[in-house]
Amino acid sequence: MRWIILVVAIGYAALRYAWAAGVPAVNWPSYVANKALAFAAVALIVLGLWQLRKGHPGAGRHLRWALVLAIAHGFISAVLLGPGYFPFLADDGGMGFNTLGELTILGGGLTLGLFVTQAIRRTPRTRMADLLLLGVLLGHVVAVGILKWIDPSRWAYGLVPISLCSAVLVVIGLVICMRKSPAPQTDV
Repeated sequence: MRWIILVVAIGYAALRYAWAAGVPAVNWPSYVANKALAFAAVALIVLGLWQLRKGHPGAGRHLRWALVLAIAHGFISAVLLGPGYFPFLADDGGMGFNTLGELTILGGGLTLGLFVTQAIRRTPRTRMADLLLLGVLLGHVVAVGILKWIDPSRWAYGLVPISLCSAVLVVIGLVICMRKSPAPQTDV
C-alpha cells in the first residue's frame, strides 16, 4: 500500500504542478518531489493511525514510512523556502517571512517534532497525542495552502492543490482518532 500511495502522490504532483501549473522543468526534481513527499506522508499518517485503531499489523510500517517521508519533506522545504519558490510566504521586502510564512514554518517544525517524539518514546500511544499531532499538522497544511484554496478559478485545469487534498485527509484522520475505540499499542 505504501508504494501505491507514493506512486499516486508522485503522479498527482507531476500532473498538478509540472504539467498543469507549469512549474519549470528545472524545478521538478525538488519542487514537485517535495509536494509528493508531503502528500504521501500525510496519507501514510492517516492510514497508519486508522490501521492502528483496527489492530492491523502493518500500521507501524506505514507510520515509520510516513516519518521518513516527513523528514525528507522537512529537509527539502528548508532548502527551498524563500520568495523564489514561495512568494506568498515572504514579507513585502522579500527578506523575511510574513505571518503566514511564520505560521507555516512553526506548524511544520512542531509537526515534525511531535511525530519524531511519538516515534521514539517508550510510553504507549494515546489518542490525545495522535489528535495533537493531527491538529498541528492541519494547522501547517492550512497555513501553507489556504490562500490557494479560496479561489478555485486559479486552480490549474481545476486540479485541487495538494495542500487541500492533504487537509481533507488530516480531517479524516482527526475523525478516525476522535472515535471512542481504543488504539491498540504498536511499536512506531
